[in-house]
Formats: sequence, C-alpha cells, structure tokens
Amino acid sequence: MANVKLKRSSTPGKIPLTTDVELGELAMNTNDGKLFLKKDDGSESMVEVGGDIDGGDAGPLPSPIFTGSISDITVTNGEAITPVDVSSNFSTGGPVSSYSLQNNPSWLSIDSAGLITGTADAEAVSNGVTVTGSNIDNSADSNPFSVTSEDVSLPEEFNAYMVVDPIGSTIAGYTAVTGDYEVDFGDGVWVQYASGTSFNNVTTLGPNVYFRNQSGSTVTQFRFPNPNTGKEIHITNGTTLTSMYQAFYLSKSEIITCIGMNNVTNWDQAFMFCQSVTSINIDSTSAGTKFYRCFRDNSVCTCVNKIDTTKSTDMRDMFLNSPVYEQPNSSDQALIKQAGGYNWINANPCP
Repeated sequence: MANVKLKRSSTPGKIPLTTDVELGELAMNTNDGKLFLKKDDGSESMVEVGGDIDGGDAGPLPSPIFTGSISDITVTNGEAITPVDVSSNFSTGGPVSSYSLQNNPSWLSIDSAGLITGTADAEAVSNGVTVTGSNIDNSADSNPFSVTSEDVSLPEEFNAYMVVDPIGSTIAGYTAVTGDYEVDFGDGVWVQYASGTSFNNVTTLGPNVYFRNQSGSTVTQFRFPNPNTGKEIHITNGTTLTSMYQAFYLSKSEIITCIGMNNVTNWDQAFMFCQSVTSINIDSTSAGTKFYRCFRDNSVCTCVNKIDTTKSTDMRDMFLNSPVYEQPNSSDQALIKQAGGYNWINANPCP
C-alpha cells in the first residue's frame, strides 16, 4: 500500500503560503509538528489546524503600525455615514488580517477590509472611539475620535407649551423676555406681548398654555410663568434662544423638556429652585459658557439627559443642595465641573 505524503517543510517557524497548496490540500511543518490548510471565504488565507495563521513568514508577525488620523464623524440621526476607509492608515508595518472598533455606538461597524459604515439610530455622542488593526501576533490602535448623531435641524423659531392642572389655574408672566412673543392661554386665541412686557394673573382656559415668537420676531430669552398648579413645561423648539437665565425659576412643574438648545450660551440658574421637578430632558448644552447654580436646590430631581460643559468658564455651585441626583451621580458631577468641562451623556435617558 502506497504511503500518502503531505507537502512539508522542516524549516523551524515556516508557514506555507496560500500559493503553495490547493484548496483541500494539507501541508505540514515536520520540525514544529504543525498542520495547515488553505481557507477561502472570499479571500484566501492559511489556517493552522487548531489556530488561525495570518501569513507565510516564520516566527511572530510584526506589529501593524497606525499612521495619520481618523477624523470625527458627524451624521444626522436616521441617516448613513459617508463610509470611512481606514486600511491605508494601517498599510505600514505588519499585515492586518482583521479590524475592530472600540467604544463605538452599536449601529457603527467595520468590515474585514477596514471600511467603517453604519446608519445612526439614536441621537447621541460617543467619545474615545478607536479602530484596532490586528494580526495573529500583534495589533495597533488608531487615534481616538468621536461619533456624533444629531437630530434633524429645527427651523429658527421659538415654540413652547406648559401643562396646567386643573384648568382655570392663574398664571402671571415675567418681564424677563427678550423678543416679541404671543401666548395662547388654552382657547386657541393668540395674545401678543412686546419684548420686556408680561401678563398678570390670567386664568388658563385649557390644559395647555402655548408660547411662541411673534411673526418676524426673534425670542432670545424667555422666563416661564409660575402657575399655581403645574405639571410640565416643554420647549419644543428653542433654536433662537441664547439665554436660559432663571428660565424656570420657582417653577412648580414636575417634568421639563428643552429641544433645540444648541445656541444657548447662558444657563446660569436656569433650573434653580425647581423644587418639584423630577427629570430634566435637554437635547444639547454644547454652546453653554455659563452654568452658575444651574441645578441648585433641585430637592427631588434625580435625572438629567445630557450636560456639555466643555466651553464653560463658570460651573460654580452647579448642583449645590441637590443631593438626590442619580443621573448624573456624584462622580459624573465631578467630571462635569472639572476644569475644561466634560460632555456627559446619560446612558439611561430620563422618563
């Protein structure tokens, strides 16, 4: 009976190249006692029986080397990013057989060729994302970069509403409003007020009271009235606002939502003494430069959605006398108030 002999080498550390064998053919290193076969899953590679092999050179493969820089990625929520090919950043040094992402949002991925793709499915910021290029022996990491998915841009206007309960509550406005505005007290009739003027002791006629800028006017600062009985306050479009100074001062509402806040620079005392508020939903504070006593004396509030203080020069007493905050907790608060600020995103959004 004839003996079957495999292709073989007695050179220590020698690994067959993909050109040395056919598919289905085995090769052996008789010195190392290792057996190899060729794998083809669209690209050919050599596989040690019992382990993957990335090339045909003897000994450990040299480490990949990362060069250049991967830029930050910004995309509108619901849309696909422009694909990013990072293979050229790992083209020097040892060969790369696989790529992986670290600290990336779940919708972002990278394939075996080093192409980053994905469609954003949530509005968020991921900092410190990196790419790792690896072979069987070594790996190299890219520079950290951020991935930001943003909500669709809102038109330049001001819109908000306040939920009051019971209907018939009496509310009084403040003069701290910059820009001509108008109010619907719940009956569908808009009443106009000039910049810097207020309304006094008006009886609400519906469950919601609505606020907006007058046509052709820009509202840059708005201070909400303090109803005798209130449930919620929602800014549905705050794109024209630049100051939230004492915006919710002494508000009795339980939930506050602020959408379109990308242009607000002044958050001083914005939520100070909001002693009934349990959660504050803010879509952005990225332009904020002042946060003095922003969340002071929030005696029952436990949750804020996001706080970005990276541009701030004043974060004194941000959470003074607000002991029950869980999101951000005390460690997160320290990061938010540190020199240079911090872009904090709540991993568990407020209700």
